[in-house]
Amino acid sequence: MNSSKSKSFRKYYKGIKVAEQETEKANIAAVLRLICKTVIDKSCIGILTEHDADLLNFFTALESMLKLHFRFRKKSPWKFISSFSSNATCDVKFIKAKESLLASINSVNSLDHLQSDDARLRAWFRVCLMAKCLSECFQFIVSSTSLLNYWYFPNCLLVEEYMNSVWIEMQGLSALDLTFFLKNNFEDSMQVIDYTSYLNFRQCPESQLKDSEDFLTSNVNTPECREQYAAVPNDFHAKKQFNDIQNKLTSFQKRSLDKLDLFQKKWNFKELFSQENPMLHTELQMEIQGIMENFHTESESIIHSIV
Repeated sequence: MNSSKSKSFRKYYKGIKVAEQETEKANIAAVLRLICKTVIDKSCIGILTEHDADLLNFFTALESMLKLHFRFRKKSPWKFISSFSSNATCDVKFIKAKESLLASINSVNSLDHLQSDDARLRAWFRVCLMAKCLSECFQFIVSSTSLLNYWYFPNCLLVEEYMNSVWIEMQGLSALDLTFFLKNNFEDSMQVIDYTSYLNFRQCPESQLKDSEDFLTSNVNTPECREQYAAVPNDFHAKKQFNDIQNKLTSFQKRSLDKLDLFQKKWNFKELFSQENPMLHTELQMEIQGIMENFHTESESIIHSIV
């Protein structure tokens, strides 16, 4: 009787542990996506520094992701990252990603002042962000199933299907120009992920304002709208508004190029999974279509509100 109760308790306890692990995996994936959105939002309104709280939290979440379900407790995930070599086989579509990964590993290994593997891992995150290849490297890493099976337990976070959406969000970081001071030793103890800032995530008002200005400028800077504004020379407010919009055009063009670059990366990622994952392909296609529809609807409503 006691034996059956003991077995039931162990089964119940194991079920709780599995549920906790699944929750932790989902939380890390969700916070990585939200941090990427937040960092991209911040880049629209100013220059990001290496001491930005969201970037530091991003590095902590990446380290937690790589250490979750890692087989070797006394080793760092850097051993896994650095185990990739030029002899590693890969699919044709990952050739560029493999080259980027090997280049980033060599860059980190050249930093002689780093004393531990955890420090090298943290430096590697920063090197990849500066090289605009973090998402590409992770896509190649998760495609190497033999190495993953050696270094990680089954059903680790890296191989979960919903991590594809995380790699997509990371693609957006490739449009940012980030700089980090690599002379630091990065020897601090591992921090705890701060979830509080993302419990009620909303796009910041400054970023929403920038988007509204983009919608407005892209439509007003057309021959038809210029003629319409030129037809009311006595209307001081209309001419002032038109002059303000022209002054903002230069900065808008740079931001629009960044957004087009981000959009192209998402489109390329969709095409990459067109055959391997039809469900993800369909979801991305619907998301891209929704973005375009919202763009036209909001831009038209802004134009109608001022003319």
